[in-house]
Amino acid sequence: MTKDIVSKLAGLLSDPVDSECRVVYLLAEVRKLLERDDPQHTMASLWMYCHWALHVDLESPKTTEGFLERVDRWVTHTVAYLTPTGLWTFGEEYNLFKDFIYLNTFRHQLRVFLAAYKLPTTLCSDDAWWKRFIQEYGGVIEDGSLSAVGEKSTLKAVEKVTFEKGAELTTDHHVPFVIQWTIQLKDGRTLKTSVETVPGAAGNMTSHGLEIVNNGFVHPN
Repeated sequence: MTKDIVSKLAGLLSDPVDSECRVVYLLAEVRKLLERDDPQHTMASLWMYCHWALHVDLESPKTTEGFLERVDRWVTHTVAYLTPTGLWTFGEEYNLFKDFIYLNTFRHQLRVFLAAYKLPTTLCSDDAWWKRFIQEYGGVIEDGSLSAVGEKSTLKAVEKVTFEKGAELTTDHHVPFVIQWTIQLKDGRTLKTSVETVPGAAGNMTSHGLEIVNNGFVHPN
């Protein structure tokens, strides 16, 4: 089975993954190999994004909580009337927002995974190929959500996170649309962060805005 999957992936990865159906096929095949060779979910980000391409809403803490715990710690250090959980540094925030728009951790783990099977890694090493992949992957998971349902969930503030494609941008943006992450909090409030690339900027710079919708929330006295 492995040889057949690897052979199919080798052919697919010889060209850019430039359509939603190619994205879904790629990640479905990658997941087959993960299920056999990574039962401990050591590549947690890769597992999550593969699952997300095949299921609109993910709820299993085993799949989503690694990412959501980072969002949870950021939120508790950013939003008023929440108690900060764990340590949180500027570097962690920088990396989280790189994941929000460029899916950097996913990109790194996919590259390591492909290299382990001696498959082409141009998809992950070439910026233009990866940005096109993000464009198509965004269409696959649009309006999909991440949550951690169950007694074992360790999230303190975050209830659910939803990915949405926002307004179309000009082609000189690295990603040609605004990415909006809508974070529903357990206290009833909603945090919206809209992220976009800065056209013409070196180093894949991004900008983002934050909006908090109170939804009738009354702060404690």
